[in-house]
Amino acid sequence: MIKKVLEEYEDSIELIFIESSLSIDFEHKKQRFDTETQDKINANWEESKKCFNGELIHVNKFLKDDTRICFLTQIGSYKDFIGTKDERPDSLMLACGKADCCMPLSIGAIVITKDGKIIVAKRNGTNLNNDFWSFPAEGYFNPKHAINGQVSIFNGIADELKEELGININELIYFRVLGIVFDRVITKQPYIAIIWKTNLSSFEIKSRFNKTKREEFKIIDFIENKKIPFLDFIKEHELTLHNLGKAILYGLYMEW
Repeated sequence: MIKKVLEEYEDSIELIFIESSLSIDFEHKKQRFDTETQDKINANWEESKKCFNGELIHVNKFLKDDTRICFLTQIGSYKDFIGTKDERPDSLMLACGKADCCMPLSIGAIVITKDGKIIVAKRNGTNLNNDFWSFPAEGYFNPKHAINGQVSIFNGIADELKEELGININELIYFRVLGIVFDRVITKQPYIAIIWKTNLSSFEIKSRFNKTKREEFKIIDFIENKKIPFLDFIKEHELTLHNLGKAILYGLYMEW
């Protein structure tokens, strides 16, 4: 079943299952554009919803061989990301190294509770993929996640779990990187998919969530971490392409 989903969406998402090491090298300098590109960015930003223009981790190169996978990154911004929306190609390899676009790196988890549930939610009030379903938590890496020239995958997702669900680092019982998802259609940028198991029950997480700001998700729900409920959910709900890719990677990992 999960392989059929992959075949159906192979033109929309690019997937890399992680079986080797993954690193994110970071150079602490701001991405720069030529005058023509900067003028396009400013014009596109004026036409957008003008969301908060925070700093992002921009991918300028992607390396992959038999022993490792590595992102080479620097500082980008949300304004540059939105402003170069028409310049990003629909392939991870083609996008890297382009001087006229900003390609942020993001991360998202399949969160599994102590009582064997997976958290799901419908996006609300977001600039991209509004009203689509997701597996929270997820978000963009930013320069604060970089330490000594490396971006921490663990710290990046831990911040999102705390912000969106109220889950703390010390409530982790299992962590694994699944792979990379590249959305070829909407965001055209890479997303690292991970598994995060917590020692909190679904009831405890619901209570924690109700105390968060709930800016991206108004409510959360839970499905059983079993083959049929999981596959039924992704079949019956319209997921963001990043989350669909994450679901496929998880299904392959579980041999569903």
